[in-house]
Amino acid sequence: MLYEDIPEARESCMWAINRFVSARDGVCKLAENSVVPQIITSFLKYSESLKKEDCCFIKYLLEALTHILQYSNGIRFFIKCHMVERMNSLLASTEPLLDNGINYLMLDCLSKITENEEGKQEAIDHEVLQNIVSYLDSSCKKEVYYSVFLVSNITLHLEGKKAAIDFNDKVIIKKCIANLEMDSPDIVFNVKQVLMNVSDLPVGFQAITELLLDKVSLLDDIFNVRSVISLAGFLPLASELTNPPCIPIDQQPRLVKYVKVLCYFLLKYDQAIKLTITDT
Repeated sequence: MLYEDIPEARESCMWAINRFVSARDGVCKLAENSVVPQIITSFLKYSESLKKEDCCFIKYLLEALTHILQYSNGIRFFIKCHMVERMNSLLASTEPLLDNGINYLMLDCLSKITENEEGKQEAIDHEVLQNIVSYLDSSCKKEVYYSVFLVSNITLHLEGKKAAIDFNDKVIIKKCIANLEMDSPDIVFNVKQVLMNVSDLPVGFQAITELLLDKVSLLDDIFNVRSVISLAGFLPLASELTNPPCIPIDQQPRLVKYVKVLCYFLLKYDQAIKLTITDT
């Protein structure tokens, strides 16, 4: 039935499977009877050249996949089977047929697949981060939520951190930061996780700090006293100055904003001075 030429027949079959996998027992039964690979094959077949009459079937199928991917015995079917590659390709397209909820379901599926280490690597290999940038500031809150969640998973990987920093003038980090003020605790939580992941790299920590210089309360909320480590890195060493501690006049306008924010943390946290001396 998953390969039936009549779209309505496939829809009915997928609707039934969707209800079946809403509980873990259903997922286990499908996994034991090799039904999941058939669902994957069906998706790859009918999404290759998506037609309007197939959209409802694809949506039911993706809803089922979000249930299946909640469990480890479900995720294993999705590694190295072209699913990441296909969904990434669809998300990178401008196909209007995908705007009826299919996009956020694919982002949901990818975010679950990338909870697996091999899934993370596959997403990095296919440059998923670079292709989902437009969803980070989508008008659809579900697309924003799942795209940020996906970024948070991929940036747990070293290459994912580097990609987030290096791509297109840090646009991924910038768009994530813009979501910090959204009226959605779940999105904000995931954005903070992205920033913590990327800050594991010194260059990432400095990039985020610089982008948040005008939003000190957010910088404090995410990194608190640790912010002084990154802020100190923007200031010249005494050995680099001709007449220490005097800073050349031409450098003062650039450095004054860092000094002001650094003073905020030095005054607020007792341990900030010690941290600045020992860790910078």
